[in-house]
Amino acid sequence: MRKEELLKMVMESLKEESPEERIRDIVKREDNTIDILGNKFMFKRLYIFGIGKASISMIKPFVEEFQDVLRGCVVVTKKGYGGKVENVEVYEGGHPIPDEGTIEGSKRIVEKLREADEDDLVIFLVSGGGSSTYEIPMDGIDLEDLKKLYDLILKSGMNIKEMNVVRKHVSKVKGGKTAFLTKAKIVTLMVSDVVGDDPSTIASGPTYPDFSTYEDAVWILKRWKLWEKIPESARRILSDGEKGLIPETPKNVDEDRVKNIVVSGSRSLCLNLKRKFESMGYRSLLLSTFLEGEAKELGKFLAGVAKEIIESGNPISPPCVLVSGGEALVKVKGKGKGGPNMEVALSLAMEMEEENFIFLSMDTDGTDGPTDAAGAIVDGETLRRIREKGMDPIELLDNNDSYTALSISGDLLVTGPTGTNVNDLRVLVLEG
Repeated sequence: MRKEELLKMVMESLKEESPEERIRDIVKREDNTIDILGNKFMFKRLYIFGIGKASISMIKPFVEEFQDVLRGCVVVTKKGYGGKVENVEVYEGGHPIPDEGTIEGSKRIVEKLREADEDDLVIFLVSGGGSSTYEIPMDGIDLEDLKKLYDLILKSGMNIKEMNVVRKHVSKVKGGKTAFLTKAKIVTLMVSDVVGDDPSTIASGPTYPDFSTYEDAVWILKRWKLWEKIPESARRILSDGEKGLIPETPKNVDEDRVKNIVVSGSRSLCLNLKRKFESMGYRSLLLSTFLEGEAKELGKFLAGVAKEIIESGNPISPPCVLVSGGEALVKVKGKGKGGPNMEVALSLAMEMEEENFIFLSMDTDGTDGPTDAAGAIVDGETLRRIREKGMDPIELLDNNDSYTALSISGDLLVTGPTGTNVNDLRVLVLEG
């Protein structure tokens, strides 16, 4: 198989599993009643809000089907992921760090939420990136302090669940708080970008109960040695919350009024790809959708599995394909440019030099780290191509400069926005 063929298959699967197509499949209208996966919701007026990278594609089917009853549609998506949608106010916010557009769009959503009454229905469309595109910080934390806090936790190496525990406890809208900003019924539809599809973690669970505490948030920051580094304003809020001077995040929501439904995630995409490879005659294995950890170590782990297959034919024999999902993390120590999936790919390539393989590792939204690349597609000749340009792949990886390394080797994967976000995707093809 050639790299071009692999990329074509992956992009086809991403399109087939797109949030827009999923919404069209599961949402049906019967006059002033919406049927979502067999759940029926009556309404007088309809409000639709979207947060995250997939919000534009998620909202389009609703706008087409419900134009006559819409009373408010607001989307806050990542910069560069917006676009004109009829009757929808589109805001673009910072990602992975909130900015002025984030705050402006979020305040507009809250304004429209407060306008809806008990007979109305709010559809809240949530996707990956929602934690940074939907945010209003607690009083006393200004935008610059919020940016610094986000930057510190993003570079720390903590996982997404830990990050979101901290985020929830400095926010007016996360951790279930959005559910209490309106009297209307709420149906939240989530495209999951988190391992295990935990609704409380997806975009920091704006309408889902939060079972973490201020004490948890403080403990996490201390564990990662960030407590003394975060802005004083955030430290004061968290300390007051830990002392009980600030109300906790909601531990319950009215389940008759608020429904949270995960409609798509990593496993569906991985199984789609698995079926495609099987139809081509490859033995295929869904290794796991729960693979998470430090990027370099994930690359070594996957290389270890590949070597076992090559040497012994276990757990399957070549020609074969291993498909996996999850989330790679990077504790940034160097000053280079890159992203978690690029580091996974480069790390694996370093363990499998001159072997007969192709390996794709990408963030399914089309952006890996603060770069224009989605990830990379490497092979057994990747390291040779880097060295031929007079560069040392080991030094580049140690400096968190995987983008430069993979640009030199010609292995960068640049897709642009994909319209979805179901976390990381990794596909390892072993020809034998």
